[in-house]
Amino acid sequence: MKTTEFKTWKTIKLGTGLKTIEDFQRAFEEAGIYFDNMAPFLRHPSFRVSDELIEVDLVKVSNEDLGHDHNTHVIHGLELRAEIIRLALAQGLVVCPAEVGPQLRLQYRGNDYVLIGTEPLPYIFDGREGLAGMGIAGSDEGKLYTHCFTADWFIMNKVFVKPRK
Repeated sequence: MKTTEFKTWKTIKLGTGLKTIEDFQRAFEEAGIYFDNMAPFLRHPSFRVSDELIEVDLVKVSNEDLGHDHNTHVIHGLELRAEIIRLALAQGLVVCPAEVGPQLRLQYRGNDYVLIGTEPLPYIFDGREGLAGMGIAGSDEGKLYTHCFTADWFIMNKVFVKPRK
């Protein structure tokens, strides 16, 4: 499948003026969205936001959409993440900037669980260091939140940026 065959799922804005963790926390609180465990990502020096207001088109894909067959190619963790990102890039998609995670949650009120196709981000949780990614989710009670996930969760649907022509 070529990039042009992937249907745009959502178009969101980056560079909306939210720059600090406090900006994002305030926006989440005002929107009634649970911040969950995203704070370590937003505090990390590798987390950047766009300096200018831009729109990005996102596609939601499964591993199978990208050409990965779990039945014949069984891999897990960071190896699976690397394979899926490699396949996405080969299809002409672009890895999402980290800002997509919190901005997607603020701009999309859906209750589904969506992983963001980013490079692994450094993460410290309960005193343990590792690499993780970002996702958005909802609950049966209608509560919206952000979520950090380990590489093993990369088997689920995820979003990547679809370049504009």
